Amino acid sequence: MLLPFPYPITEIIPRRFSCRVYQKIPLAPEEVSQLEAALAAVHAGPLGSALRFELALALEHDPQALHGLGTYGLIKDPAGFIIGAMGPGKNNLEDFGYGLETILLYATGLGIDSCWLGGNFTKSSFSSRMRLGRGETVPAVASIGYAVDEIRARDPLRQKVKSDTAGDPRRLVFPLLPSTHARLWTGQPDVLVIGGL
Repeated sequence: MLLPFPYPITEIIPRRFSCRVYQKIPLAPEEVSQLEAALAAVHAGPLGSALRFELALALEHDPQALHGLGTYGLIKDPAGFIIGAMGPGKNNLEDFGYGLETILLYATGLGIDSCWLGGNFTKSSFSSRMRLGRGETVPAVASIGYAVDEIRARDPLRQKVKSDTAGDPRRLVFPLLPSTHARLWTGQPDVLVIGGL
């Protein structure tokens, strides 16, 4: 699962943030094409679990295209959602998280903002849209779109939890436990890489 990131990943990671309010505009067609290619490329996690991702997009001529995909009011005006499904397996949640975050970092490199939704979405409506196969589940989805101007500066939740400093190299690094099956990337001592790369 190697995606052709448009910029070095070390430049993309600090730009990624959880965006909950979006501009009321659809994604650019060329970005949709690139994102769809990335979704198709991520079909298994580094630990071997089967993964599947699809786009559910708002359409300019059909404002009801996302109707029924509920987020309990946490997300406003997304251009769409990335819906992911995973098959059964021992490490399927780890693989799913790795796959979705890889896709969201790729989207960030394209200029698309996003927000993970792990417990604040109606699983039944997203699962129906995904047309799940036998044994598949939808553990999380992500809203996508273009952030409202200066939304980061005005979001009191981000300020309270200091999420804009999450990638700060001065933050505390916790030692890894031997059972994590992880290793540190030698270029950034505060970045944890899961699985073998």
